[in-house]
Amino acid sequence: MTNYFFIFLLGFIMNIVFRKFQNFSITIYGRKIYREDYFIIPTDSLFFLFAFFYYNDLFSVIFLYLGFVSNPLFRKYIYRVKEISLLRAIFVPLSFFVPLFLMCFVLKSTVQNYYDFYFYLLAFIMYLVSNKFLLLVFMRFIHSSYRGYNIFYILSSVVRFGFAEGFILSQFILSYISFIFLVENYWISFMFLVFTQFSFLSMLYFANKMLDSYQGLVDSLLKLLQEYDVDTYEHSERVSFIAKVIATNMGLSKQEIDSISLAAKLHDIGKIDTPSSILRKEGKLTATEFKIITLHPIVASQIVENMVSEQESKFIKYHHFYPTVFDNPVTYRDIPLGARIIMVADVYDALRSKRKYKPSLSHKHVVEEMFKMVEKQLLDHQVFNALIASFNEYNLLYEDNENKKSINNI
Repeated sequence: MTNYFFIFLLGFIMNIVFRKFQNFSITIYGRKIYREDYFIIPTDSLFFLFAFFYYNDLFSVIFLYLGFVSNPLFRKYIYRVKEISLLRAIFVPLSFFVPLFLMCFVLKSTVQNYYDFYFYLLAFIMYLVSNKFLLLVFMRFIHSSYRGYNIFYILSSVVRFGFAEGFILSQFILSYISFIFLVENYWISFMFLVFTQFSFLSMLYFANKMLDSYQGLVDSLLKLLQEYDVDTYEHSERVSFIAKVIATNMGLSKQEIDSISLAAKLHDIGKIDTPSSILRKEGKLTATEFKIITLHPIVASQIVENMVSEQESKFIKYHHFYPTVFDNPVTYRDIPLGARIIMVADVYDALRSKRKYKPSLSHKHVVEEMFKMVEKQLLDHQVFNALIASFNEYNLLYEDNENKKSINNI
């Protein structure tokens, strides 16, 4: 019983470590660092070491879990931290405790001695796959911004191997070697590997700081747009959501989807340079006013050129066929795919939404209008087909309920 009390206390402490580092969930691509939907946490190393030492006692995983979830319950009811969600506190940890139990079960069934590395590796793969699957499922049902993703998207995400998985694999290998050195009493080697793991986590810490600075800059720009013209801001949020849905259903990679989503959020940032009298005008624009508003894609790409990649800057610059952007007449084939997707999402939302100078159109009428543009090769027909096929995933943005749903509730 004393041993189980120690494990319970260990789980309580591990929750403290987890909370300190849970935001260090990142993927790296291009020249940027993004926070992602698959957590990288220092407690993974501790979980692995726990599995190596206690895999023969599956009951110990339950006590570790009870200690882990008792921490937020303690803070909620003793320290009165009202922001703590019981649903998250109790059920989200299952996304890594169930895989931990599975890992221990595989080790218990296969390992003869601690040098059976391949069996340890098999157990780790079972942990990694089940951990990622369960975490994405919980994100799907608990985190509102993931409700547009179906089970097929989750399964396709599970099989992708990226920075997060590579990092956790390195933590597993270091944990395994540390375990061998600890068992064999090679203390100098053990301490060296602990230092190496600490160095990895320090790199992760600074990477997360870089992310926070970058994300803070993006949020500041969007906040500026929201203060200047809230309609344009909300339009950009909807366009970003629709563009992400389209890109996902077209089977693009995660990197491409995130790039398109980011560019869509910023595609109208150039309108902060457009006089508000033009943006809010209810009647028809004059030739001069129209000329001014056609400059916003260029202005937007110039504002963000040092923040985003060159490709994302092009997505923003070419999301309209304005004569100020192109010297010669063009079709959709002359612009990048990301710009085509943003253009389709942009046109759809512009037609579907109510504006000061026009009423909103039904989905049927919007599709009819956009089909005419497809026939003139102003819109990519494949992107247009993906838009139609994705209707159920973004239609909630436009349903006229008593309390109209916003992008944050989808």
